[in-house]
Amino acid sequence: QDCFGNMAENGDPLLLQAFKDQVGGHFLIMEIDRDWICKPMQSRERLFYETVPEPIKQFIPQFGGVMNVGFIRGKNGEFQYTAYPVSKCNDKSTIDDISSEYTLTEEENLRYLKCSMRTDTTRGKIKSDQKNNPWTEFRKKSLSRVLEKRIDETERHDYIVLENLTGKFKYPCVMDLKIGTRSYSDAMSESKKQLHLERCDSTTSKAIGVRLGGMQIYNTSDQHFYYLDKYYGQSLSVEGFYKSMTDFLYSGKRYRWELFPELVKKLKELREVIRKMDSYRFYSSSLLIMYNGDDPKEEHGPNVSLTSVVHPTSDITMSKDCDVDVKMIDFGNTTHRYCVKDPVKYDGPDEGYILGLTTVINTFETFYKDKQNGAYRS
Repeated sequence: QDCFGNMAENGDPLLLQAFKDQVGGHFLIMEIDRDWICKPMQSRERLFYETVPEPIKQFIPQFGGVMNVGFIRGKNGEFQYTAYPVSKCNDKSTIDDISSEYTLTEEENLRYLKCSMRTDTTRGKIKSDQKNNPWTEFRKKSLSRVLEKRIDETERHDYIVLENLTGKFKYPCVMDLKIGTRSYSDAMSESKKQLHLERCDSTTSKAIGVRLGGMQIYNTSDQHFYYLDKYYGQSLSVEGFYKSMTDFLYSGKRYRWELFPELVKKLKELREVIRKMDSYRFYSSSLLIMYNGDDPKEEHGPNVSLTSVVHPTSDITMSKDCDVDVKMIDFGNTTHRYCVKDPVKYDGPDEGYILGLTTVINTFETFYKDKQNGAYRS
């Protein structure tokens, strides 16, 4: 489906909504529809999607191109987000143009669109209904405060269009994992590198190659979502991280054991792909693990087939492949040998990323084996 299919023939812009399933990231992500979202464009990330090797495409969102996004004040005084056709894209850079200086300049130009969470008083773990993701609401308010000072309704920003990964789920459960033992790129300033080093040293990233970046869980017992933010993830010990990983697959009534085999299978397939990607470094990228919190075993009874469930209000058959998904996102700091102007070229696969993936795989495998050995009943 074309992400611009809903635009009127007379050229009227498409109104966007804040993406309600966002659990991490600095920028407010916009939702176009059930199939597509968009986020501020970084040329390095756009070029990654345009030139990505075929084997890894199954583990990243589908790329839908570039659109322009503007901000206008609505009749109620609130800002509206509007999208315009891709033909107005301003960025013409190629892989040969990407350099440390180019990346730093572009980052500086996008700085005001970042939504700081540092003053948020709702850090940690909170409960909310499905229509009110607290950090999406906070990002909206943060961006609105900035726009109040510099609103220009003629100004347009290039946004990349990506597949809406949670659109297929009725109650999306999402875990954002920062994978790797290093999160800074060679294009970053020395002060920013130091901040990333300190964060890595003080979190689980250094020891096990992964930390929690955010989480959204649907609890079937009270029919509410629960949210964990990146600050909660940064505060976890290694043991606390392991517990958060397994808590992610708890519905409020039982562990979703039927998801474990497929999840581990996909994680192992991703690890094999990464092992073959010579020179690629996925600094500061995230790995999303997602599943549908609408537990079919509870809704349809204990004897339901978990490989094919048709929801009574939908004609969509939720196959086993749709029950759990694994995707890499956020490639604004990715480098490889074809980024010819980057100051450092690397050989071999990203061992820090592989370490983090292995930690995640081992955590789920160990927990599942303990269940098979009778350690858990639910």
